[in-house]
Amino acid sequence: MARMMRTHVPGIYRCGSLFFVAVTFGGQQGWRTFGSMAEAVAAQQATKAELLHGRYPVMSRPLESVASLDVAGAARHIGCSERQIFDLVRRQTVTGFPFHKSAGRLLFKSAELARWVVGS
Repeated sequence: MARMMRTHVPGIYRCGSLFFVAVTFGGQQGWRTFGSMAEAVAAQQATKAELLHGRYPVMSRPLESVASLDVAGAARHIGCSERQIFDLVRRQTVTGFPFHKSAGRLLFKSAELARWVVGS
């Protein structure tokens, strides 16, 4: 089971084979997803350059844009498989993975997922 983990580069996280760059602007946090560490580092540097020159980065996934996500949406949001989401829910007491149940369905809030990713 892949878990979101910090890399040696601040602000870049890894889950399975995907890399995530945390982007914050105007109090909102979002994620940009990349297939390699080199792409993630280059994007992070470009984002910093845009901020220095007064241009604002475009967030690919604003956290508050979706009130609730299903299992597939949560998996896409943090870049893991649906099976890994079910494993995280099953091991919630160990991992602290945030989820809610409604009418027997698992639901996830994107802001809670992001806080869990950054805090893990």
